[in-house]
Amino acid sequence: MKKIINLLLMLGVITLLFSITGQRVLADSPSYDITNVKVASHIQADGSLTIERKITYKFDSSARGVYYRQNLLKNQKLLNPQVKIINQGVTKTIINNSSGSNDTYQLSYKNGYQFKVFHKVKAGNRFTIVYRYKITNAIKNWQDTAELNFKIIGNGWETDLDHVEAEVVFPSKVSMLKAWAHGDLSGRIQVLPDKGRIIMTADNVAGNTGIEVHAIFPTSVTADNKNVSNEKRKQFILKQEKQLAEEANRRRKRAGYILIFSVIVSILAIIASLFVKKQGSKPKKMSALAHSYEIPEVSPIMAQILDNTSKPDTQALMALITELTGKHKLEIREEKIGKIIKKSSYRIFLKDQTALSQQPLLRFLFDEVGNGASFSTYELKKFDDPKELSEKYQAWRNQYYKQAYQRNYFSNKIREKKQNIVALAGILVAINAIIIFLSCMLSIISWQLLVLAIILAILNGISWLVAASRLGIYTEKGAEITNQVRSFKKMLENIGNFKMRDIGELILWEDIMPYAVALGLSEKVLKQLRLEFSESELATSDLVVYQALYLNNSSSNNFEHSFTSAFNAGSSISSDSGSSGGFSSGSSGGFGGGSGGGAF
Repeated sequence: MKKIINLLLMLGVITLLFSITGQRVLADSPSYDITNVKVASHIQADGSLTIERKITYKFDSSARGVYYRQNLLKNQKLLNPQVKIINQGVTKTIINNSSGSNDTYQLSYKNGYQFKVFHKVKAGNRFTIVYRYKITNAIKNWQDTAELNFKIIGNGWETDLDHVEAEVVFPSKVSMLKAWAHGDLSGRIQVLPDKGRIIMTADNVAGNTGIEVHAIFPTSVTADNKNVSNEKRKQFILKQEKQLAEEANRRRKRAGYILIFSVIVSILAIIASLFVKKQGSKPKKMSALAHSYEIPEVSPIMAQILDNTSKPDTQALMALITELTGKHKLEIREEKIGKIIKKSSYRIFLKDQTALSQQPLLRFLFDEVGNGASFSTYELKKFDDPKELSEKYQAWRNQYYKQAYQRNYFSNKIREKKQNIVALAGILVAINAIIIFLSCMLSIISWQLLVLAIILAILNGISWLVAASRLGIYTEKGAEITNQVRSFKKMLENIGNFKMRDIGELILWEDIMPYAVALGLSEKVLKQLRLEFSESELATSDLVVYQALYLNNSSSNNFEHSFTSAFNAGSSISSDSGSSGGFSSGSSGGFGGGSGGGAF
């Protein structure tokens, strides 16, 4: 089952990655958003278009300027260009020259027209660029109809467009006007013959998608048009758009069916989760435990494992090192490094070879990181083979974690079952998320159905996590000892609420300290020891070792911080078929494809 779950997870991730359409952004490109694009295309009697294109930018970094590219057919030209900048409510007309000076523009032609606007911006700047120009031969007069087929919003943008409004404006009202839009299926088109307007709106338009408008209307609207053909075209266009609309509607239906499937699966999965029965044992809640002053029957490292139900970490490793230091098998000395700014490093000396017994990680630290007799946290940080160190560390963690199962503290069978259920919860949520995402990408869908699917997807994941919580990975023996550990930990956490001398003399606290280190409570315990015991008492005990390592320096310079940061660094762990409606997919082959813009 584990292999199947891993496979499903991998497939889910791959599906999600491939389903996301994004624009490739160069690392050194300016960071910005295009918050609004507003385009008005006015149809002229000679078959040309006069364009006003307003593009609003929001920059998160500095830039030299922006550019816009208008691609055209071979028989089309761009005439009468004008460029304005609207910044903080002030409109400024800029001139076309080759100087590259601020607030100028350059217009060039190479398989299309490109406006390059030089306008220095800083992070946080917002402004609007207005382009006005004329496109000749934009309309084609066929024998039976006039046709506009235009990528009014091109598909060559560096980034997505947050909001788009595009209008086609006729000189007056137009009878028998029909129009369609192609692009993201979430867009909307309004065809208003009485007002002589076609209005298209869309949000979050992908930079490589754009919006295409396709319209037919009487030839009398463009009576002076020289771009004519004796062929009939109207029936071909109507058939073409009908096919595109039908495909769009099929996609919408498929998206709805997919979403309904997601809802059904979620409901069935939630019901199935209710049948997961309680298994295994669980320790008592901390609130139900009393203080325990008895040292647990397990080692500090095992105490941490039982408390966290996870492999030991560098805190546990420090507990081992400081415990061996307290037993005089190791010695730790502070040393200063750096020529100008002195920083604390710590050198660990080997005093007794038995310290390395059944401790391959410690042996590696002395023999490979150090010189056999000692190693320092500085040497550890600069170790030249982090991969090998990481492997030794992971082997050490696995060694102790395995012991928890060998000693019958954890149930491997229940652990695997719990892991599978948690993984299943993740898979179900991921699959639902992918389904919902794809449904939204495919089309407009009922928002009520969408909200229901999202709620059920969340409840699905929660229900299986709740099911997983019914499984306790502890055995009865493991739960009992964990109760001991946590009762002991609770005592250490509440230290200061009782007299430490009542618990025992310093010799007992020497044995307690490795547990305090492993459980992350060393500093708290040591501070209280200094309050209740005299300096002379502490100086004659082995607790002076812990005091020197954990209290005598600032938290950024003490042994704990130095060792942890060094070890982590050294091991590298860290559509409608009628006259109006929604957009359809595909393209009717309109001119202007590849138009778009960006920043430099």
